[in-house]
Amino acid sequence: MFHVEHLWTGAIVFVEVVMADTAIVTKQQVQIKTLLSARAMPLGIAEQDIDEWIESRKLDELTFNGAYDLINYLTVLPVSRTQSQAHLPLTASSILTNKKRGTCELCNQDVPAGLGLYVFNGVWQTYHNSEDCSAVTEVYELVWNSAVIVHDLDVFISLLPRMPKTVPTDPELLELSRAEDAELPFDLALPLLPYQRAGVKYALKARRVLLCDSMGLGKSCQAIAIAYDTAMRKERTLIVVPPHLLPQWEKECKRFAPTLKVITLRGRKRHAIRKSDVVLIGDSVINHWAIQLAGMFNTLIVDEAHSIKNEQSQRTRGVQYVANSIPEKGIVCLMSGTLTPNRPSEFLSALRIIGRLNPVFGNRRHFLHRYCDYQTVNGFPVISGAINTTELNTILRSTCMVRRNKDDVLKDLPLKRRAQVDIELSDADMRVYRKAEEDFLTWVFNTYGEQAWRNASKAEVLTRMNKLREILGIAKIKAVADHAKSLLAEDEQVVIFAYHRKVIEGLKELLKDYGVVVVAGGVTPEKKQENVDRFMSGEAKVFIGQYLSAGTGLNLTCANHVILAETAWSPAHGQQAEDRCHRYGTTKPTVAWWITATDTNAPTIDMRMWTVLNHKAEVTSATLDGWAESLNADASSMSALLLKEMLDDFK
Repeated sequence: MFHVEHLWTGAIVFVEVVMADTAIVTKQQVQIKTLLSARAMPLGIAEQDIDEWIESRKLDELTFNGAYDLINYLTVLPVSRTQSQAHLPLTASSILTNKKRGTCELCNQDVPAGLGLYVFNGVWQTYHNSEDCSAVTEVYELVWNSAVIVHDLDVFISLLPRMPKTVPTDPELLELSRAEDAELPFDLALPLLPYQRAGVKYALKARRVLLCDSMGLGKSCQAIAIAYDTAMRKERTLIVVPPHLLPQWEKECKRFAPTLKVITLRGRKRHAIRKSDVVLIGDSVINHWAIQLAGMFNTLIVDEAHSIKNEQSQRTRGVQYVANSIPEKGIVCLMSGTLTPNRPSEFLSALRIIGRLNPVFGNRRHFLHRYCDYQTVNGFPVISGAINTTELNTILRSTCMVRRNKDDVLKDLPLKRRAQVDIELSDADMRVYRKAEEDFLTWVFNTYGEQAWRNASKAEVLTRMNKLREILGIAKIKAVADHAKSLLAEDEQVVIFAYHRKVIEGLKELLKDYGVVVVAGGVTPEKKQENVDRFMSGEAKVFIGQYLSAGTGLNLTCANHVILAETAWSPAHGQQAEDRCHRYGTTKPTVAWWITATDTNAPTIDMRMWTVLNHKAEVTSATLDGWAESLNADASSMSALLLKEMLDDFK
């Protein structure tokens, strides 16, 4: 903490210097220029020279906190004014038109609203314009001691924290980025795997980190471990995620760190934020909350960070604003399995957000020329190339990136893992589903009474229940396709299982650019084998199968990821789907992704089915702890158990 006395105003300004390794943001730069322009006369600067004045003092090198302090300082400096306002105090820092009737400080006469001036000079006061004030009998000179004001300001600026010039490569970080294990002073309720401990250790040392492990290796639990470490230091963590994954993160925080107090911010309407260890927020609304969130956290974690590759998007700007408020000793962690050195330009936004673009690589232009094979074609820049990628990979690992593929950590992983991925539907989709659910339950209750569940096996009941599941499946199509695209971006092949034709067709349409084959009802044995061969040869990257048509007899071992787009109707259906990839000859771990639609207000049929399927087993997310257990529900009782639970809540 230091203080600077305004020689002109006599005010004492206290500034807490936090050497935050976070850069000034555009909004602050605009605000500083605006404040300086409004004070050009007292500072003795010509309006056209403001940009040069800013550049000469290298204000773009200020940290977020340094810029914030400068803004506060400038607001109390005297402002420029016209000759008709020369009778006002020279130290006045704000001059506005009066919106309310008041009394003139000089002549003590009434000043009608809108016809006078409202002036801040330590306190707010009302004045006439000079031509309307009887107390103004002479023309005042506008003379400030600009040399004193500028000297005072320059002294203040010289003490403000600035961005470090360079961040050197660190051999210890390079070694740690490839480490198979590391010691931590803590663990989670569900213990971390050895390579996950190494990832957390890297983040705690680097402080600014790109966590780029392949999908299925447990980036989320490493992030929760970082949040847990932050909470142990009595500090807070903000986690920014795609909105449909908010329920998943809430659940995983409870499983891996149940002692953490976690709250979730939803919607664009801002409000007071309750005390907590962790705050979750959707990346679609982060820009609306950014100003309120800035300065509240010591750790920022961004999931699916490839969604902020567009440096001009509102989402990216919001994340950047909050990231720039994280202090030097805090942590900024961006998570994505699809940022790879083979596409260097995709790192630009991420590196800027974590404050490692200029300090590590000099500047954007140097990065583009050195690693993106920058060229101009027909007058337009082309930055899609990739050169010097080995050098780039080494520098990234030595400063801010940790990335492990499945092959790197194979010995730590079981051959089959199961991950439940909760997604949150849009309000519109949820309303459609809830209306259909209410209609179904009303019909069942009116038709069969309180013991309706005993008739759950009747054809009409099953048909109507199946229609309810189809509505939910259709609502999940986009989220399932997005999940598949994330895997495909890592050059993986993907197998997807569903029941309903509309769901299958919707997925086929969204994934058609990757090459899709389908095995569903009505496909001849010859066509089925042809589609399997196309998938196994790599010609098609996506295999979409209907549970009953493709769940048995097929060998799809070229893929390591199975997505269950619609929750399996029985344990057997689910296990058979998983085992199309997890079978004899498999050399890599198979990850089965069970996509379930959730609602914080009441269970969906997905949530109820997942509970019934596992009512004898505690199923743990395989993405995070690497464990898979057989499902234990009795398939024959599925419809009865589901209907009984739904009717109990309905009544």
